[in-house]
Amino acid sequence: MREMFIIQFILLLLFCSSCNHKENFTPYEADKIRLTEKQSISHINNKIGSFFTYEKWSSVDPNGIYEFSQFSVELKSYLDEKENVGGKKLYANNKEIDLIVTDAYVLTPFLFISDTEKILLIQEEDEEGIHGYLLYYFVNERYVRKEYLSISPEDNIEIQDFIKFKNDQDSILVLILTEKYYDTKTDKIEFSNQYNFRINKITGNIK
Repeated sequence: MREMFIIQFILLLLFCSSCNHKENFTPYEADKIRLTEKQSISHINNKIGSFFTYEKWSSVDPNGIYEFSQFSVELKSYLDEKENVGGKKLYANNKEIDLIVTDAYVLTPFLFISDTEKILLIQEEDEEGIHGYLLYYFVNERYVRKEYLSISPEDNIEIQDFIKFKNDQDSILVLILTEKYYDTKTDKIEFSNQYNFRINKITGNIK
């Protein structure tokens, strides 16, 4: 009985010793681990609350092909006489993304980038002015979702002076930079600080 008690006591000591055991690192290894963790957290924090950057196309082909780095966009005319449907087919990196059917006959693409995320903004326009913007969201060159912005600047200004996109962890906030804007849905001039359009990266837009 005494021997059994001693054995149980020894086993208990061994178990407690293993529970209290901590992995030891040299000062160099510990500093390296802390630096890696700090860099990882810093990368995440830098992305949250940052802004997409407007990028000008590095080349524009006469056939309607726009390129920037490894990303290419093409707007190709399409007509189905049998179905009486016409418009522009949108391709991104040679993959068909959408068929744009619109009364506007001028479509101008703009590109905004934040790390591996991209926003392709296509401006719809005719002689009456800008109808609005088609917004396509990409992650790692993969098309994720489409939204529509029923807005237009009061005056003829550069796109980067009119609109900006704030990149949060789960959503994208659309910001209008001018004091006022034209609401193409209601045909009214509105104050820009009243505009509230946030795109949920997973489920769609939140107004």
